Order: sequence, then C-alpha cells, then structure tokens
Amino acid sequence: MNLFNLLNIKNSSNLAIVKAEIVKEKLNSFLSPQMKEMGLFNWDKNYHWSSDFNEYGTKHVLEYVCTKGVSGTFQYGNFFNFIPTINEKGKVLKNHTQLQLFERAKGWHDSFETEESVKEYRVSHWNEYFFDKTLPIIFNGEKVRIAEWFTSNENIEQNIETTLRQINDGGAYSINSPNQKYILAFLYAKNGDVSLAKSILHDFYKPLLNTNNEFKAEFNEIEKLIIELS
Repeated sequence: MNLFNLLNIKNSSNLAIVKAEIVKEKLNSFLSPQMKEMGLFNWDKNYHWSSDFNEYGTKHVLEYVCTKGVSGTFQYGNFFNFIPTINEKGKVLKNHTQLQLFERAKGWHDSFETEESVKEYRVSHWNEYFFDKTLPIIFNGEKVRIAEWFTSNENIEQNIETTLRQINDGGAYSINSPNQKYILAFLYAKNGDVSLAKSILHDFYKPLLNTNNEFKAEFNEIEKLIIELS
C-alpha cells in the first residue's frame, strides 16, 4: 500500500499546503452554522466571527489564528464598545476590533505554562485531507468551553469576575494584550465605581510611568476617558 492510499489521498496535488482562501472557505462552511447557534451571526469573510453588541456594550468574538508553522487554532472572548485600544505609537484608538478579554484554546494556553507536551490544539494546514480531518477534532474539543464562556460573560459584573480570575491566575494570562488591569479599570468605570477604576488604572500605569515619563500623556487621556465613562 502506498502513502496516498494509506492517507486516503486521491492524488499528489492534495499534499500541497492549503491556500489561505481555501482555509477561509472551509472555516466558513464548518464554523458559521455553529457560530450562529451561539449568536455569532457576523463573519468578516476572513478569520473572525462575532455577535452584535448587547445592552452592556459587549460583543462575543471567535477568531481563528494562523500560528507559526503550517497550522491554526482558536481564541475567543469579548470586545467592548467603551474600551479603546492603544497602538504601538501610543495613540488611543476608539474605532477598532481588537479582541480584549479572551481565552486561548486550552492546549494553546497550557503550552505557555509547561515544557511538557500538551494535548494537540492545532488544525493542520499541511493539505486538505489533514485540514478536513483535524478541524472538527480541534474545534469540537473546544466547543462546549467556548459556548459556556460566552453565556458566562454577558454583563459587566460577569466580565469583572472573569478579568479578576485571569489576573489572579496569572501564568499564560499575563501575556494577554491588552493587560487585564487596563480592561478592569474600564469595566469598573462602566459599572459606576470611578474610584476603584482610577485606582486600578494607576496600578497598571505606575510601573510604566516609573520607567518612561512619555506614558504620562497616554495615562492622562485614558484617565479622562475613565472619568467620562462613569
């Protein structure tokens, strides 16, 4: 039995790495119906599925991330219409689509915390056969966690609880960007607790201001937005 028969591959062209447009088509076909079941009706024709904003200014998002090598995986979470992002030049951007409070696929998350081998979390892009085989395995292993996360992070109080948990857990969560303290300050402000919001914001910016006074203007602008929000 030759290799093609062993892998149930009909011809050698199927051994080619899957092109990006085919990846998107296959993701749309497989994921979009399941995302609609979770209320994520919007697909950007790329790697991004989202709900509409709810009454709390929260939007649920699932992203397919093309990782290093020939593979991809998932991250999912919330984007808030009242939290700006800051670009590399320190400019505050209010119109953006950056995922803000989020989780990575469990195996991906765990891979940052241990040197030991973790359960496979990547979809293979080596060829269409392997992509079609691994996509449902990887996603179905995450589907329940994703759905439960969305239903548990609808309102402001729930998102505050999740943000605090990520801060307390540390580990792989400490590399998330934006930093959870930045997110938490806005969540507290949105919840009407401006004093606590300002305290968290000061705590986040203090080490940055100690090393570079250029962060002062950025801090002042963000603090102003915090006060206006509350």
